[in-house]
Amino acid sequence: SLLASEDWEQAKVLFRQTLAENPDHPAALLGLARAHLAEGNAVAALPILREFPISKEYASAEVLLPFAAALAEQDFGELNEDDEQALLYANALRLAGRGQLLAAMDGLLDLLRGAKNYRKGEARKVMLGILQVLGDENPATRQYRADLARLLF
Repeated sequence: SLLASEDWEQAKVLFRQTLAENPDHPAALLGLARAHLAEGNAVAALPILREFPISKEYASAEVLLPFAAALAEQDFGELNEDDEQALLYANALRLAGRGQLLAAMDGLLDLLRGAKNYRKGEARKVMLGILQVLGDENPATRQYRADLARLLF
């Protein structure tokens, strides 16, 4: 419920308490990774996702991994200002890194309108990762999923 209400800090506290008692608790690991990514902290989320235990939550962790990797590896220093797609992607990642997930998804949708397979599907996977961070209980998730589906199919 803390993730649904976007209380990322309190959620992290509770997930860490659970993990102190049971370090391999998949739901707590996934929740902690989601909270870190919601705040743009991919450096904290990546190790959790890369070493995620096999469980029913494993598929969700796999959806988050491309988003976490893209956030962690973003490099804005070498952008060609004439490459509109690269600028859109970099800006979306920059917004996500600041915790502005809805604005980041707007940017990704703009990018995907013109380049559905940008970076061999990386932008689409990042979008799916952000949707996973927000969770199905978030009212914006349904709308963004529908927008993405209309755009891709």
